[in-house]
Amino acid sequence: MLTFKGLFNPIAPTERMPSDSFLKYAKINEESRSTVGLVEKIRSDFYSSHTNVSTFDLDSIWEIIKDKLSANAGLAQFTIDYGGAESDFFFPWLLAVERSPSEALEMSYGSGKDLTGKWWNMVPERDNIMYFVHNDPPFIYNRERQLYVANLVTMCRATALNSKIVDFGAGRLAWARKHGFVFAPEKQSIFAFDIDSSIVPEALFEKNTASIGLHYEKNNFMVKLNDPKLLNSDLIILGGVASYYPIDMFRDTVLTSVHKLLNTGGDFFFDMQLDCPYYKRNQSIFNWPEMNLLSPSQAIDTVESMRKLLMSKGMSFSAEYAFDSFNEYPSSVMVTMTKL
Repeated sequence: MLTFKGLFNPIAPTERMPSDSFLKYAKINEESRSTVGLVEKIRSDFYSSHTNVSTFDLDSIWEIIKDKLSANAGLAQFTIDYGGAESDFFFPWLLAVERSPSEALEMSYGSGKDLTGKWWNMVPERDNIMYFVHNDPPFIYNRERQLYVANLVTMCRATALNSKIVDFGAGRLAWARKHGFVFAPEKQSIFAFDIDSSIVPEALFEKNTASIGLHYEKNNFMVKLNDPKLLNSDLIILGGVASYYPIDMFRDTVLTSVHKLLNTGGDFFFDMQLDCPYYKRNQSIFNWPEMNLLSPSQAIDTVESMRKLLMSKGMSFSAEYAFDSFNEYPSSVMVTMTKL
């Protein structure tokens, strides 16, 4: 099994964040409380805490952030309660959530931009945001998911001759960068796709992507579902996407196409976010898109229903399920479907 590369003990939290604290901020936002006093305090804390940063840099960020805080009392109270204004990284991360999801997810490993735009591979432990890097359940789950995928890719190479891997929502390929994964271009080809314009594939790895058997393309995965060069794949990955699509569309468009692309015995990995306090908070105060949040049993029943209907049409899969294992409430279910 792979572990984590050059990182603090990466999955287990250093302390448990109380679940009621997540719903607190969603409730504040729903109540439409006044944000005037809150925003004034945040502004004062922000400028007084960063006298070493140029006024130009501070003003550039504040002009954008103040509108987000003014429109969202839950976010404003969250910022005050956890010292976000004093952090060198919280506001840049908040901007990245909307501008570049792949950049925002890097913070689950403690990597991100500071107020001057400088990139840090590891945020200093003294910064307030590191409490969330270690303990925020969505960050914890992202690390566990990426490790899970890294192991799937490694096991695929061991069992399939000249294996072909397809990652349809590749982002910055954290599973290949953060977990001790070793590329083996003589044994494995990896095709990766994402629409995040901020990603520079050649900057992610020390070696040229072609030399490590990685083919990265900026494209929407829905377009690539019918790409003939992806036929005879041994593993297809679609992380963090399924919950944004209607079930019927995911079944009839994604699963049917994946079945055609996979070799018999090939695997399809995806995950479904669950109805839990963590995602309710994130949708409410971090402006995440709406997701289909199901209970654990509903999620499994949904996949089983899709699987049985496809089987009746001659497209057979088996399915295995794994819930994230380090949070008070399961936040997601990881699904591995195998083409029969």
